[in-house]
Amino acid sequence: FRPIAMMVPDYALIAEVFLYGQGFVDARNLAEKMTQLYKLSSEMLSPQSHYDFGMRALKSVLSMAGRVKRLMPDAPESEILIQAMNNSNIPKLIGNDKNLFQSLITDLFPQVEYETKLDEKLMEDVSKTLIEMGKSAIEILVIKTLQLHETMIIRHGVMLVGPTGGGKSTSMKSLAKVIDADVMTLNPKSIELSKMYGSFNESTGEWADGIVSKMFRECLASEDKRQK
Repeated sequence: FRPIAMMVPDYALIAEVFLYGQGFVDARNLAEKMTQLYKLSSEMLSPQSHYDFGMRALKSVLSMAGRVKRLMPDAPESEILIQAMNNSNIPKLIGNDKNLFQSLITDLFPQVEYETKLDEKLMEDVSKTLIEMGKSAIEILVIKTLQLHETMIIRHGVMLVGPTGGGKSTSMKSLAKVIDADVMTLNPKSIELSKMYGSFNESTGEWADGIVSKMFRECLASEDKRQK
């Protein structure tokens, strides 16, 4: 047996290289502040099963920051990074954690004044769609729907969590109408795993599709360019 050495990855260095690659000039300073923010958030925010301040979350913020940098190349880099961190994290924070997270940002970026920008056109479309659906276009529901859209752009998978009657289905359905997306629904608790994902027949070695894999094949085969 050969000895194996393992170490925690250097988050600050990884973030610095990624930011340089996205065209940021002050990448070293920004990377240090960002990793410090995530370290403090994991220590100080309330323990929730859906919170993630690890490498995956860091990568999604860096990707979003790069996208904003390309859209607004002349904007101050600190503001771009703060905008990306807010858009990526605020939607999942609950209770007082949101205020605490923004206080941490203010402490780490004391000289930077910023405001969270919302897509006015999308906001208007969501409000109109909610009213057409017979719902009230209350501000918090509209903002949560916009946050869902922002999160879907930077994440491969998104989970809506909250109490019954909290507006999860309404938010998802109104967004699907606004962006003209096809929605496929299933109840995973009513299906065996093998029937949901698919399985191999151990005798013949043949693969049988499950409901999810069938859905994916249909989406891939579809020539319709609508989001699925």
